[in-house]
Amino acid sequence: MIKRRGRLAVLLAAALLVSGCAASADPRLDVSATPWPRSDLWQKAADAENYLAGVYAVAATTLPACGAWCPAAEAMHEAHATVLAQPDPFGGFTTPTVHVLPEFGDEATLAQALTQAAEDCLTADKAGLAAAQPGPEALLWASLVATAGVSVAWTGDPSVARPAPVPGDVVPSRIDISTADAANAVLSGVNGLIYAMTVASAQATTSKGMLAQLATQLTDAQSQSSALQAQIRAAGGIPAAPALAYPLSDGVGSDAAITASLNTLKAGMAVAYIRWAGTLTGDAAVTAATQADLAGATAMGQTITWWPGWG
Repeated sequence: MIKRRGRLAVLLAAALLVSGCAASADPRLDVSATPWPRSDLWQKAADAENYLAGVYAVAATTLPACGAWCPAAEAMHEAHATVLAQPDPFGGFTTPTVHVLPEFGDEATLAQALTQAAEDCLTADKAGLAAAQPGPEALLWASLVATAGVSVAWTGDPSVARPAPVPGDVVPSRIDISTADAANAVLSGVNGLIYAMTVASAQATTSKGMLAQLATQLTDAQSQSSALQAQIRAAGGIPAAPALAYPLSDGVGSDAAITASLNTLKAGMAVAYIRWAGTLTGDAAVTAATQADLAGATAMGQTITWWPGWG
């Protein structure tokens, strides 16, 4: 039986902020915060992120499946809550709200609560993105949607081994994003996959099973490339032409190497989708952010940061 009342203490929040800046100095720490205009969707999402972090805190010491994932995900979602709640998401920290969590009677109840908390967090983040202005604001929300999607995937099946998320070297900031450049970055990512799969399919060392997988994925990628080109033209842009060659991190000399190379390319494409979502509005932004398959990337061993799409 679980007899615990979890509390996100101020000391935990302070430790989190220090750990979040371990990779590099956080430029927001000594910046005077200024009010950022926002709707109540910001606080709703902050509460959802904060609550999810709290349930992860309880799960970290209770659920055997947690491993390194739960404490790392707790820190990530608490960082998200902090940024959403501070007066200016791009300048100056505030102390996160301390939540008193309910008691969970057993592991099954806790696991169910964790799943629901992840889904509620994703829903709140999608609502924020749908209402966001393109630019840094939408990019912030797109990053939250993509990472919340990974939490939904983990809580749905904790048996899938995923590297724990890490703070990374960047934080949300005021940056300019070109719609055409962002869309072409996604297109370039898709074209890179097409190149990798085409080269891999021509290798004598590629197994029949892998060839079948590549054929299916290649057809999907080609359709995706065509759709992206049409979207770019419809927006008045010029689709980037495919490169003659793309880097293959692990080569294509074996099935394992092919998988590793494709996974690296897919992870990069997921980040490109987040960046593109930051240039869009409404349902289009949400659709682009949900196409950022960070869940698939982590399932294949890729590590994500708290703020994918930035930097």
